[in-house]
Formats: sequence, structure tokens, C-alpha cells
Amino acid sequence: MYNMPLALNCYKVRQLLSLLKVPHAKHPVGLLTGDHQTPDYLALNPFGQVPILTDGALVLRDSQAILIWLSRKLGGDQWMPTNPDDEALINACLSAAAFERRLGPYEARLAKHSLGLCINADRGGAKRASAGTF
Repeated sequence: MYNMPLALNCYKVRQLLSLLKVPHAKHPVGLLTGDHQTPDYLALNPFGQVPILTDGALVLRDSQAILIWLSRKLGGDQWMPTNPDDEALINACLSAAAFERRLGPYEARLAKHSLGLCINADRGGAKRASAGTF
């Protein structure tokens, strides 16, 4: 898995890999040093983003796609139900986690680690508090 430790999308994938007890190699990508803009990296992901998960010739470059693929391939119905209604509920949660619920915790986490990025920690806390539950 190509990842950056502080990137929330990478964290989600690492978390699922851990829960599924999947051994995997980690390839650190220095976003602040431009590792994601090298020709080799862009050949894997033309968007220059993390995470990337590879399995043989398969290259997955979106955290949502990776989470669904891992769940379906390795987690069975417990992690990704095959019933369309139940699957739609899971996908709705994943979509909310990818954007609305992500923004508050993501901003607060970056502020805590003081990366010098333009972060509004107060706004992050407000988003986290108002995000509700699934």
C-alpha cells in the first residue's frame, strides 16, 4: 500500500487492513517532498494521490474503491453485504465518511500535528460535533 501516515484516506485503508488481519507492505509517499509527482508514481495514479493498493496487476487508487474491494474480497458479507438494500446503506456511510464526516476530524487531526498547513481547528471541531451519527 502506498500511503502517507497522516493522510486520513490512508488511515481508513490501514484500519480495515488491520481489522481484516491482512499482511501488507507499506510504501511511504512523501506528499510534502513531491514523491507523488514522480513519473513512476503518476504511472500508478495519474491524480498523484494516496492511497494506492496493488494486488498483482490490479492497481486501486481511491480509498473508497479500496475499502469496498477489500471488504468484498476478504471480509465477506460481514463487511460488505450482497443484499442491494444493505449494500446501499454501507455505501451511504462510506460516502458520508469520505466527505462530510471526514472534514472535521481531518482538519482537527492536522491541526494537532502542526504541519503548518492552512487549517481552521475551530471549524474542524464544529464539523465534528455537528456531523451526527450514521
